[in-house]
Amino acid sequence: MRQLLPRCAASVAVFAIVFALAVVSSAATADVVEFSGYTAGTIVVKTSERQLYFVLDGQRARRFPVGVGKTGMTWTGKARVEGKFVRPAWPRRG
Repeated sequence: MRQLLPRCAASVAVFAIVFALAVVSSAATADVVEFSGYTAGTIVVKTSERQLYFVLDGQRARRFPVGVGKTGMTWTGKARVEGKFVRPAWPRRG
């Protein structure tokens, strides 16, 4: 179970990044908002707000709407994207 949590967290982070990059081309869906406390280039997903923040500098971030998991199926904490894969071997539930 301990090995599955970081893997799921990384998978969610990768999904959020891919989703954000998909909507970057549509400038109408992204807002530049005040956002501090993180370094430039950091991606923050606030599941309670259903928002993804891409930090531009120490004061601003681009905000994107994102879908999040059902109540009780969400995760908390920090994750680091350790790789990108063309055909990832997602954990299967069965």
